[in-house]
Amino acid sequence: MANTGASVRTERRARPEPRPFDPRRPFRLSADHRRALALVFEAFGHRLTTVLGTRLRTAGRAAMNMPEQVTYAEFMEATPDPACLAVLSLLPLAGTGVLRIDLNLAMSIVDRLLGGNGGIASQPARGLSELESNLLRGILDAAIAELGGAFTPLVAVDPKVVRQESKPQLVRGASPEAVMVVVDFDVVLGDDTGTLTVCIPLSTVGPALESFTVSAPSIGAAMEAASAAAVAAHLMDAPIDVSVQFGTVELTSADILDLQVGDVVPLRHPVSHPLTVLASGVPCLAAVPGRRGKRLACMVVDSSEHQDDVSSSHRQENPRW
Repeated sequence: MANTGASVRTERRARPEPRPFDPRRPFRLSADHRRALALVFEAFGHRLTTVLGTRLRTAGRAAMNMPEQVTYAEFMEATPDPACLAVLSLLPLAGTGVLRIDLNLAMSIVDRLLGGNGGIASQPARGLSELESNLLRGILDAAIAELGGAFTPLVAVDPKVVRQESKPQLVRGASPEAVMVVVDFDVVLGDDTGTLTVCIPLSTVGPALESFTVSAPSIGAAMEAASAAAVAAHLMDAPIDVSVQFGTVELTSADILDLQVGDVVPLRHPVSHPLTVLASGVPCLAAVPGRRGKRLACMVVDSSEHQDDVSSSHRQENPRW
């Protein structure tokens, strides 16, 4: 009986602490919504890491914390004065977002942009000057562009930095009781650490989140499928180097060292055999050489049906170049 009682007490201690509930502001961010947002913002964290590393030329990392639901008043109350704030438009969606960076971290970024080594401890305790804000704007614009790319699997949005502020009182992004989605990122730049926070109205992304009220594996599969479709659509416009290759020739090292200017290396490629068409170095098609006007060209053929008696007149027909 003593062991059973100990087991019961252990189970009771393992229970999570109760959370306060405000009937005037019911909890509307479900577990499925959190998972969907976590996938989006985790992708943004990876993109943000790339932006900071390439722009500042230093080792950096942006680790995401789980999305939370707070009111706009609570978010602004937690914002110090002075601060480093960027007001975001979320077109074509309604609403305004806010990006907040720890002031010391923002100062360190500006110092690195000017050729310094950063160092949070050595930064002045004041708001950013106009010149410093303009320097930081390039990093903010690049980061917010990546935020739009991270949201692509969930909803189409093109966020932009509207303005920068150092006084929280001057930022009126939403009504005080508006429900916001807030995500903190622990940013590491060399030896410097700080927090970057993204705050977006829940009403802005709410309709898109409703389509993800399914289990977590289905959410991941749906977002992966949407991301793959977006990649496939852009692949149609991607430039690719195309070349035509004759058959290869094997030479010994001694033969290569004996080569002189003017020597001829026979390719031994049969005239009746088609050439290989390479797309970015990958064999994909067969073709026969020919001309189109005064230009050298080739015509794509079916290698399995290509006959040995391909005539030069056939090569010079109006092919699909």
